[in-house]
Amino acid sequence: MTKEGKITARDEEYSRSKLIGHDKNSDYERESEENKESQKFKEIYNYEIKCHDQIKESEKDAKHEMDHRSDNERAILLMMASPNNEEIFQKFLEKSIYVKARDKMKQGQKKEEEEGEANKERDYLAPILKKLSLPLLKDEPLDPSSAIAVKNEALRSLKERLLTRAEIIQRRLE
Repeated sequence: MTKEGKITARDEEYSRSKLIGHDKNSDYERESEENKESQKFKEIYNYEIKCHDQIKESEKDAKHEMDHRSDNERAILLMMASPNNEEIFQKFLEKSIYVKARDKMKQGQKKEEEEGEANKERDYLAPILKKLSLPLLKDEPLDPSSAIAVKNEALRSLKERLLTRAEIIQRRLE
């Protein structure tokens, strides 16, 4: 008994001999008009064939995966004989997210150190000395008048940069 408004399952049972016998007689039935029951049998039989095909395909995939894993295990055992564990790790095992992050952080630190060394060698007065047409020799001191000129030019450029930043900040505030 089904209640109105309720969803229930419907079970139907079919004899396996009817389904198999139906497929064998299908050539004869094609000539005549098919009734609903024979159409249903044919549909069920086709589903069964598809199901068997999918099972065979999944078994084939599982066998392929097992072969692949056994090959990897053999390769790992061969690699274990060699003393280089890092080589085994790189070829067969995947690094965790944390190890990858640490490696990336170490690379970033190396880049920062290289940039820091490059910045240490940078001469901040070189553009000013070029602008004033003075020699760029680091070992020789400048005469007092050119040193004052370099100082005044450096302060003037600093003042200009500060004023432009102040204007930008003021515009954003407005």
